[in-house]
Amino acid sequence: MNSRGGSGPHPSKLAGSKLREWRQRRGMSVSAVARAANVSKSTVSQLERHNGNPSLDTLWALASALNIPLGFLFDSDGVEESFHVVRHDERAALVFEQPNYEARLMAGWQMNGQIEIYLMTMTDGARRDSEPHGPGVIEHFLAMEGEIEVLAGHDSIRLEAGDMLTFSADRPHHYQAVGGSARGVSVQQYPAARPASAPMQGASAAPAATSSGAAGSGLRARLQAGEVVLGTMLFEFNTYGLPRILAEAGADFVVIDLEHTGWGVPEVLPLLATARAEPVAPIVRVQGSARHQVSTVLDAGAAGVMVPMVGDAEEAARVVEAARFGGPEGGRGFGLIYPDQIAVGVPTATAAADAETMVILFIETAEGLENVEAIAATPGVDVLWVGEYDLSISMGIPGAIDDPRLREAEERVVAACEAAGITAGILCGSVAAAQSRRERGFRMIAVGTDINLYARALGDELAEARSNGAGPA
Repeated sequence: MNSRGGSGPHPSKLAGSKLREWRQRRGMSVSAVARAANVSKSTVSQLERHNGNPSLDTLWALASALNIPLGFLFDSDGVEESFHVVRHDERAALVFEQPNYEARLMAGWQMNGQIEIYLMTMTDGARRDSEPHGPGVIEHFLAMEGEIEVLAGHDSIRLEAGDMLTFSADRPHHYQAVGGSARGVSVQQYPAARPASAPMQGASAAPAATSSGAAGSGLRARLQAGEVVLGTMLFEFNTYGLPRILAEAGADFVVIDLEHTGWGVPEVLPLLATARAEPVAPIVRVQGSARHQVSTVLDAGAAGVMVPMVGDAEEAARVVEAARFGGPEGGRGFGLIYPDQIAVGVPTATAAADAETMVILFIETAEGLENVEAIAATPGVDVLWVGEYDLSISMGIPGAIDDPRLREAEERVVAACEAAGITAGILCGSVAAAQSRRERGFRMIAVGTDINLYARALGDELAEARSNGAGPA
């Protein structure tokens, strides 16, 4: 039941149109709504432009700020007014039902990586088959109307309205309406990841791993919802246990560099494999924009690809084509070969990969800067990442990081990203620099590299130890 069936507009598209309509009726600006809801201005703008995939909490805050019923945001032609909020373990999800679809899901709203909730409607005798969801997954099924027979393995249990059944979802199971139409809610509960440490002020804590099993799942949706995510970059330490350390530190993502290190896919495969068990999205910076460079690291398990020195929209489109399966812009070859990647079937697996895969393009040349608006507007691009040093060299001011011309270039990149409804990213050498860039609109920030962080931390510890008489001054 991980696949989402049905047709019709996505809930965020309905919400965006309704939000703009109600805001204009109230005479409120985007900034005023953002302040009242305590969300970023870009979150409201992206939602109104039908970009982004906001969380229920964000929509609830917006509806409260405008003093309107949350259901109003989703009341639209083609969607039956059977809007529900289902709560389980203090989490919530929105589910929608489309008329005339037997046992089909129009849309499920995944609130976080641990819980997925779906509404199911069946006519008399209709049967819904569900594949195993993986080890450790628990399913709670609540019968809402009519009678539903649940077949899990060799067990057959008949539920009436109000009955709830909990069982292990690591084996095939089925639902069947008995004696008339029936309706119920399926709650799939996935194993929780280890909690992360507290993030930098203003940033969100790392999410748990999602049902797809993909490392760092949910990072793309978080950025689309207007969140700030923090991580680091690796140039030296490609050891098996590093993703676990990064998760404990609270990192949302890690960029693994192939451009400058001499590493190839064999050297980073262990990192990509162990990252699957942690809520840290592994992004691989490749050497160029060729198809085999992009798709190979994604097939190996990267949650996203970072491509250097992109110069124009045509090159951006080629990267997207190599990174995505579906849509008019997609053309990635099918390389999902592991059982956990394809257990849900090829259509669902490729759709899930497209929904989670990050496409990050470097703006670090004068040519890329000149074409930044067109690059940002390329369908399928998620992040434009400023490469400060290469960009300064290309602009004729090598290493002048504080030069006003470079600051203006960064502001142009941020403006292009905001106009296109995507994210601006950057590497910062200190917490102060990261906070400064965040205030200027960057929402994906790498705080230091493994080399610099280790050298700085070790230097500080040794200096303190020596000052206490533990060694020669």
